[in-house]
Amino acid sequence: AERIRAPLKALDRLLGNTHLHAEREHIYSAMTRWLVRSKQPVIVVDWPDLKADRSWHLLRAAIPVGGRTLPILDLVFPASEQNSPKAEKHFLQRLASVLPDGVNPILVTDAGFRGPWFRAVEAMGWQWLGRLRNTTYLRTVAVPNKPAPWESCKAMYQRAKQTPRDLGLMEVARSKPLSAHVVLHAKPPGGRKHRTRQGLPARDSYSRSHAKREREPWLLMASPSLKLNARQLATLYARRMQIELSFRDLKSHRYGQASKTVSPAKVRASRFCFCSAHWLPLPHGWSVWRVRRAALING
Repeated sequence: AERIRAPLKALDRLLGNTHLHAEREHIYSAMTRWLVRSKQPVIVVDWPDLKADRSWHLLRAAIPVGGRTLPILDLVFPASEQNSPKAEKHFLQRLASVLPDGVNPILVTDAGFRGPWFRAVEAMGWQWLGRLRNTTYLRTVAVPNKPAPWESCKAMYQRAKQTPRDLGLMEVARSKPLSAHVVLHAKPPGGRKHRTRQGLPARDSYSRSHAKREREPWLLMASPSLKLNARQLATLYARRMQIELSFRDLKSHRYGQASKTVSPAKVRASRFCFCSAHWLPLPHGWSVWRVRRAALING
């Protein structure tokens, strides 16, 4: 029993360490400045559930590296603040504090992010790329005094082809229109099937909902100042899928899903430790790669 109790108490003391909480921001900043070498990095942002009961949610910013993503900022919010403009603005301010000076990132998000998020990103002087789904309406920017009709996302899916199509500048959302560069792309099927333990195709509601989402064409919206063509925008959005691989690690009872803590500070500290664990092997691995590469070049 002592072999189990002692490590748990040590971990509990670590998560409650006030010095760790105070220095977390500086460590995030140091890790990010070491990784970000470009003036316009691509940063993937998402809102995953942190616990199985959905009492806590994580807002994560991560950079795609080698087929996966490395987190550069994790903020934890209760369920009442999920997708709230207040939480997202706070997140953007924290993200700005950890990024190097002079960096103008491109933030890539899924369909869960709405107009307030994109306006907040523009207010930071950054650029964005997102996805439109469900009941959102949009229309082309027409000649003055001749407004074009509003059209739903689902109606536009009928025009999708596997070659990304540039739909030009459009207004998104009828209630408070947002100007965006819109691209339509029907990605080819991946050929994957979710199967049961018996090897049969899964037919439960979750599997069907997920399959329907994957079959839908990509209706992408980008900030008008982002000077990329339709194919480049589709390729850039495809990198967002890399963050899902990191969430497979996150959505495990070994990494917090089974945690019973109700302390917000300890939940945030555990996410910081998880984020740091992603980083620790990276400098060593890159150093070994450089040494081996130099040895091959020098014979």
